Amino acid sequence: MLAIYTRLSREDAQSKSISHQKREGKAFAKSNNFDFKIYDEGEGVSGTLDIDERPQLKQLTEDIIDGSISAVWFRNQNRLERNSITYHTFIKYARKNNVRLFFGDKEYDLNDPTQLLQNSIISSINQYKTDLQSYQTRRSLLDNIEEGKANGRILPYGYKSDENGYLVIDEEEAEIVKKIFAMSLEGNGQKTIANWLNDNNIPTRYNKLKGTLTTKNKYSKDKRTVNKDKIRWADKVTHDIIKNPIYKGERRWREKTYQAPSIVSKEYWKKVNDNLKNNRSNSGKKVDHKYLLKGLLRCAKCGRNYYGRSRTTDPKGYRIRESKDGKIRKDYNLYTCASKRYKHTNCGSRDIKLVELDALIWGVLFEEKELIDKMKFFLSNTDLIKREKEVRQKISNLETDVQKLENKKQRAIKLILENEDLEEDFKVQINSIKSQITNAEERLGFEKGVLESIKNAESIFKEKIESLKSLKKELPFLDRKNVIHEFIEEIVLYTNLPNDPTDSFIQVNVHYQDMNLDTDEFLFSLKQGIAVNLFNQKVISLYHRINKKQFLQSLAPIFQEVKSLNKNVQK
Repeated sequence: MLAIYTRLSREDAQSKSISHQKREGKAFAKSNNFDFKIYDEGEGVSGTLDIDERPQLKQLTEDIIDGSISAVWFRNQNRLERNSITYHTFIKYARKNNVRLFFGDKEYDLNDPTQLLQNSIISSINQYKTDLQSYQTRRSLLDNIEEGKANGRILPYGYKSDENGYLVIDEEEAEIVKKIFAMSLEGNGQKTIANWLNDNNIPTRYNKLKGTLTTKNKYSKDKRTVNKDKIRWADKVTHDIIKNPIYKGERRWREKTYQAPSIVSKEYWKKVNDNLKNNRSNSGKKVDHKYLLKGLLRCAKCGRNYYGRSRTTDPKGYRIRESKDGKIRKDYNLYTCASKRYKHTNCGSRDIKLVELDALIWGVLFEEKELIDKMKFFLSNTDLIKREKEVRQKISNLETDVQKLENKKQRAIKLILENEDLEEDFKVQINSIKSQITNAEERLGFEKGVLESIKNAESIFKEKIESLKSLKKELPFLDRKNVIHEFIEEIVLYTNLPNDPTDSFIQVNVHYQDMNLDTDEFLFSLKQGIAVNLFNQKVISLYHRINKKQFLQSLAPIFQEVKSLNKNVQK
């Protein structure tokens, strides 16, 4: 198998595009009767990076080691590296595994000392050129800074470059900068300032640029792409503006300070920055609040997470707690949708009091043994042998589908190899096939997980039932949290139910870690501590006895609208 490696980075001004590299690699494979696999590193990936920092080159090296690759093609040596360490490391693995190496149409004998010396010299020259270019770039940037010129495409808000490239004040934006400083000094927090800017349609720095911006969530790793003209002000941006010393005429670069046009005086800048700490909300003693359901809650309306927060005002209907010394405490803890962090993203979902939701989730599922009953119901009403057979058939069908799609993709690739003019015509089709393969493989992985779970379901469920039965009534917080996270994967909250005359109910869907357990759907009356299982209309009251029949009748208007209500609900 021939590996075709492609890469393009910013330093490659004279290099051909990735599509050209692929076309040349395919033509080489065809003329030499190679089956091939493409390792496309993509654009913007520097050849100065080590192997571990280049995912496709790392995968290629691993495939060489496991014997699935017998030859490698690069358009030229600088596609492999601009780093001597990368060169010598890659060559070491190629030699050790008897892999043939091609740069363009020429094969390099990795056992020839003269050839290795020549390639090593080329590698050193590649790195020298890169180091020299980097040095010259840094030198040029420093010269520009010292001369007072602008550097980079995105300048600090309030500045622009003139026709000669010098950094000058953008008078229109400078007025906004002054407004931000003034609002901060008046006691407004960064979020309030950001909201004012958005409400008054003040354009951000990105709004004046074309294209898109892609960001990655540091927790979920999900990527999000937005048009730059849609980007709005955020509290962090206003905070960074206030903290940036460039606005008082001090331009920082590589731990040195250079002179720049100032928008505010040094004295005023210091006064505003000294006042920042006075604008912080909840600036008193830090409290480590305990959020039992942290990381599990998701908003059904917008899909964002619910997170725990402490408030300093008492909402209507919530009891004010008292501290140990008898003084009234107005701080209390809520779960709130992450969309409320910014005014323009607020989805409107209600906040939920922490103590009430925590109490119902723990009380219903664990103290009142609803989870045990659910496991027992599964064991007594499920034919595990039959279900295992059904899942095995699903897996077989999906494996067949994946193989058919792979064959279809290979036929399309073969047609392209035989006639390069068809590449554009088949590109969309191949991408569609790849997407179908990915979806089928994801379903296949899920069903294999279900199969593994079914095989051991009976013994595992019996063990879990016994462990739940042995739970102590007064369990420490961390132990309760560990139990909840062991059994529950996610809790989805519907906080704005239609036809709820009291506005006091939420729908709570509980998704379990075990794939055999179907999602539980409840109606929660948080203040009353009452839950209704929507599958069988079982009413659970944690704090006091109620007339369950009358209670269910009062919920009739809600039942009519809750779409998730199971058809088997008892009337």
